[in-house]
Amino acid sequence: MVLRSLLILALATLTACGTPQDRCRAKATRDLRVVVDLIEDLQVDIDRGYRLEERTNPTIGIALCSGNNDNSLFCFGNRTSTRKVPVAIDIPAEREKLAALEIKRRELAARAQRELAACEAQFPES
Repeated sequence: MVLRSLLILALATLTACGTPQDRCRAKATRDLRVVVDLIEDLQVDIDRGYRLEERTNPTIGIALCSGNNDNSLFCFGNRTSTRKVPVAIDIPAEREKLAALEIKRRELAARAQRELAACEAQFPES
């Protein structure tokens, strides 16, 4: 999921540098892409039978240090680690969410189709 978010961010950055038509297309399909990603994640959770949630654990780190002002040998610092933890889900409720998202996806796909046509009209490719 983190990798997908990074890819979306990279594509958004590239799109921002793209042509006006590219920017228009990205804007026209943004909500649809978000809902499609949610559907994919929800379907994975349902198929698996549980959700993976990221948990952040703060810890205190100790390291051997040299050259600091107080001439101590050890440095202390706060660190955090992140791990994925399985969490139980209510599968029937998640299926209801999935059905609602599918309806929303169809609505957004129709809207995106209209907006993409408007993008083509407003910014014809040379």
